[in-house]
Parts: sequence; C-alpha cells; structure tokens
Amino acid sequence: MSGLRDSLGEWAAARGDEVAAATRVHEPATRAAIGRRRTRNLAVTAGVTVLAVVGASTLAMAAPWKGDQPVAVGPDIHVGATGLECGVPWTLPEGTITHDASAPAYFGGVSGDWIRTTDNGQRSTDPESLWVGYESLKWEGLVAVNGTLDINAAVVAVKDGVIVGSNSPLLDQNMRFDGTELVVSSPLPGECGDTAQPQPSGDYEYHVVITATLLGETDRLLQTIVDPSGPLTVEVSPLEDLHDNQPVQEPDDVIVPQSSSYPAYVVAPPEGHTACDPLQELRALGEPNSLRMEYRVAIPGLQPLTENYLPLAIADESVADEWYFDLPAWLVFDDPGTSHEPPLRWDPETFTLDAAEDNPRPPGWLDCPNTANYIPPSGGTWLVIDGVDTVGLDQAYPGADYIIEENAQTWVYLGELES
Repeated sequence: MSGLRDSLGEWAAARGDEVAAATRVHEPATRAAIGRRRTRNLAVTAGVTVLAVVGASTLAMAAPWKGDQPVAVGPDIHVGATGLECGVPWTLPEGTITHDASAPAYFGGVSGDWIRTTDNGQRSTDPESLWVGYESLKWEGLVAVNGTLDINAAVVAVKDGVIVGSNSPLLDQNMRFDGTELVVSSPLPGECGDTAQPQPSGDYEYHVVITATLLGETDRLLQTIVDPSGPLTVEVSPLEDLHDNQPVQEPDDVIVPQSSSYPAYVVAPPEGHTACDPLQELRALGEPNSLRMEYRVAIPGLQPLTENYLPLAIADESVADEWYFDLPAWLVFDDPGTSHEPPLRWDPETFTLDAAEDNPRPPGWLDCPNTANYIPPSGGTWLVIDGVDTVGLDQAYPGADYIIEENAQTWVYLGELES
C-alpha cells in the first residue's frame, strides 16, 4: 500500500493543517474464535449493513480513488439502511459512488488489500483459498479523511449473484478504523447476521463496501466505495465441519489410558438445568462438540478404567503444581448406571484423585432419585474440571485471541470404561 501512502501524503500536504483524524473510531471486540483445531468456529464475525442496495443504473460511478478526480454526483444513500443481508442479490458494481459534490474536500478515498491470516500469524494477500478453522480473511486498507467523518465498512460473501454471508448488526465487532487504517472482518459463507445457513465448500466471491459520512448538524453521505482492490474469489473449505456440532464420542486422537495426555474441550455450562445430573444433561445436548476449543491436558498416574474406577489417578507431589489441583472435579459417563456425577478431589497427602463427598457437586444432584440396586457405569468417560488451563490453550493456539467464559469447564476424555 505504499502507493496509497504517497498519495495520502500529497493529498494531506495540499491541505496543510486542515487534515484531522476521524473522530469516530470503532473498536473491535475480541474474537472468541477458536474451536477445535480440526473444525473450529474460527469464522470471522459478521458486520453491519451500511447502505441500501440501489440499482446500478441509478448510480453515477467513478473509478476507484487514485488521488483527486472529477466529481460524479449520485443519489443519496443513507448509512445504516438495509440491503446487504443474506438472500439479497448483489448488484453493486465496483467503483466509487459520489453522493455529494463536496466529497473531495473531506474524503481523499481509500485503498487496500484482502489479507488471509493463519493461526500462527502468517499473512498473505489476495489468497485463492481459505481453510476454515485455521485461517481468517479480512480487508485492510488506508483512508484519507479531512474533518469529522464517520467511516463505516462491511464485507459480504456472494454465491451465484446472491449474498450468502453477511454482517451482524454489531458493527464494532467487525471493523476497526483508527483515523487512517481500516480493518474489516469477513463473514464465512453461511454466517448471516445472528443466524446460520449452512453452505457447502467451494468458491465464493467476497466484496467490501465502505462509506464516508460527514458528521454535523445534517449528516451527509459523501461517497460509497465498492471493492477498491477488486472483489476476491476464494475457495472456502471445509464449511461442512463448521456446522457439524455433533457431540464428540471418541476423539480421533485419544491416547490410551496408560499415557498421561488426553484430549480436552472447553465447555461453558448453561445458567439453568432441567436434569438431576446437569453434566449428563450437557452430554445429552451434545457437549462437548466438534466446534469447542480442543487442547491436551496431562493427567498423571491415571489408573486403568474399569467399573471400580476409584482412585482415578495415583501420582506424586509434583501434581500439586498443576493448574487443576485445587479445582472441583467430577466424572461423567456416557452410560452412568446409577452413578450421579461422582465428585473428585486430589488428596494433598496421598496425591491421589479420589472420591470427595465434601467437594462441591454440580447443581441439581439432590434431585437425583436413590436406587436400591447399584448399576455400574460404562462407556465413554469424562473428567470435568471446574476451570481452564489458559497456558495450555496458549500453547495449542499461539498468538490467537479468545475469550474464556467465567464459568467455563474443561472436559477431558479419558477413554472407554471397561465393564
């Protein structure tokens, strides 16, 4: 973007001290991106619609900005109107729509590039493919403003001339403008505001729409710029995994019980519950699922999994330094028998992970009926820890931004309980 920087410098120098940064700055919300490495819901969040779609024949078009240019005046388009939702035909031609003859005095234009970023921070321009779960797509550019301007922007995904990926009403979560640099996140195909419409993997066309409005007694839309760096056609895959939120039954890379490293998933329990065993209820609802953040948790000294499962682990004093040592924990079985989410605790003297009747139980366990005949549990076994290993997550997803909910738990898959 060095050419644009030179042009911005020339444009600003010609106006001297009049040049000022825009006063309205959009701050992005932190992206909680990251689900399972194989199929995470990493998708860039969607953005906001910033103009109404108007037939191309009614718009006076100029070329994308490359410095001062003749003014072509078009009809007013009100910022904040609808027109970029999923299901709407894409009709905006590439170029600069000038709505107000005074636009060049306030707005020097915009230019930039499509940027693909991987989980480890590698960046590339004008990508041909986008790997859901590992890569994100943004449009990044530079903007020249002079005066009190409001810069809005949105990205849409288009298939066969129809918008199939659009921005949510929360603009602040999808764009950032600091007075010069503009960054706009891209929705994945199938992300439609606050809803999801599954789309198949394949080629999709991306467009960016940017508006500049002069703020004052009467807000005036100055220009709308469509695709200043051209549209982007990119192969997006595997979209099928994005919407595959089936429960994890047997993780592909589960380690045998004799090892100390196990696949784990971050799960945020709901506020309420309807079953006597709320953690069992979460399993019935499909938790953990394939979109949850996945990493590995070390559980030293795990004993062979049988119906006589206690003590669950026998370790040494080194376990006292582990992040989970003082946290409440429970067992959850795919087939619980008459066991009701047994509470566990590391014993500070014997360093065994054993039953702990005085440990907090998940809410609702008192509602569970007593059964005279004991039926042992069987099937998939989960150790639920009331907390998250943020250090382990940072190692699993270096450089990634994510939000961990306050009540999040770690669900560790231990394998199949032998009967």
